Amino acid sequence: MSLLCRLGHHRSEAPGVWNDGLYFGRCGRCGEQLIRRPDQAWTRVPQDYVVVWADRRPQPTAR
Repeated sequence: MSLLCRLGHHRSEAPGVWNDGLYFGRCGRCGEQLIRRPDQAWTRVPQDYVVVWADRRPQPTAR
């Protein structure tokens, strides 16, 4: 883990995925899973939490 990440200065590799009022992402330097509120900085996901990365729900097809 880089020194910046150890100091809590993670950088998300993408703008993040929005879900239920929170953004989720991964640090581009160390790969840690990150979470943030719209008005706060990125932080590591708490150890007791699990982020489940899944594809979007399939769209219904027209018949």
